[in-house]
Amino acid sequence: MLSTIRRQIASSVFGLAPLLKDILNRHLSQLELSELDDNSDIETVSQLFAEFRSEVDTLIQRAQRVANGPDPKLQAFLKVIRDKQQLENNKLLVFSCFRHTWEYLAENLNREQIRVGLIHGKIADEERRELRNRFSLPKENANALDVLLSSEVGCEGLDYQFCDGMVNYDLPWNPMRVEQRIGRIDRYGQKSPTVVIYNFITPGTVDAEIYDRCLLRIGVFQQALGASEEILGTLTQEIQNIADNFNLSEEEQAARLQQLSDNEIRIMQEQALLEQEQSKLFGLTQPQHDQDLIRQASSFWLSKTMLANLIIRYLQTLGVTNLPASLGQKSVATLQLGQDIREKLLKQCQNLKISGEAVQNWQRWLKGNDPYLPLTFNQDTAADRRDLMFITPTIRWPSKPACRWNRIRPCYAI
Repeated sequence: MLSTIRRQIASSVFGLAPLLKDILNRHLSQLELSELDDNSDIETVSQLFAEFRSEVDTLIQRAQRVANGPDPKLQAFLKVIRDKQQLENNKLLVFSCFRHTWEYLAENLNREQIRVGLIHGKIADEERRELRNRFSLPKENANALDVLLSSEVGCEGLDYQFCDGMVNYDLPWNPMRVEQRIGRIDRYGQKSPTVVIYNFITPGTVDAEIYDRCLLRIGVFQQALGASEEILGTLTQEIQNIADNFNLSEEEQAARLQQLSDNEIRIMQEQALLEQEQSKLFGLTQPQHDQDLIRQASSFWLSKTMLANLIIRYLQTLGVTNLPASLGQKSVATLQLGQDIREKLLKQCQNLKISGEAVQNWQRWLKGNDPYLPLTFNQDTAADRRDLMFITPTIRWPSKPACRWNRIRPCYAI
């Protein structure tokens, strides 16, 4: 819980007093817990806080006095927004882990008359889709949103390839969560040659040490991390252990993080180098030939009709006979697969040992009771209908997930 408080300060000190009041009064919401992925026993923590209530009250008063002063982080954020508004594509997707930070930012952006929306884990799916669609509208449209604030899980299941700018107002310590954030805009269908990532880091915090010594060195902002998930899981746990060890001095903490970087990250870099050599062996050089590969993915043999034929032939080998003739020809088609076929597909998918949001959604449908699967091969239809499964060619490097071909260096905003 102390780690959560410290991370809230790094995110926005203006959210500290409300957070402490919530904890002190045992009102820390399940929403906040789900966003933070925190397994703490809130009742026990709240009881401990109550035992030294006067000290917490004093800290709340100090936090409130600080909150009455200027906020340089907010001013830097507003400058990024104003600069972005001058461009043809003025959209900015903004992430934060903390409820009180979202609310603080939304209040200030509304005061600045910036068209802003907010989605988080408790927003209904239909409302999320409506906000996403408003965010996709051109800025000339009176109903358009210019900035979309999102919690950690708010964007799950939604893609924003029409947006080429993202702000991490605060950063999770888990590199895979950072990767998932970037993947919301840096994905198939992104029309901009580059995406811009602004990382807001508060100097003098453990977040800054983790950013400098781990996240930058991993290369999470420049390239897809891919098959390093097992290593990243270990790395994330080690980062958490070091950051949560309050017995370490700042110097000892920095030294431990540096040692972690020198060990685990070196292994990741060696694995990435090996995969690059494997790519060269198969004639897949990166990044020089990325654009050629993308053009090849649009060639005749990977057209939507040919993809549909490939799926039909594959399902026929499993015994499916009632396949729709419109598959790949109409904008929307519906597959009907019996439970026995879905079980076969589920087993084959699990044997592949691959992961990702799309795989999870696919497995979730295979495990369910609904035999009908609406899908599309059309990008425009998929953008309008977020409930459809979008079938598209995906470039894959050996042992890596879908290739993202454009990353640029992150920017220090603070």
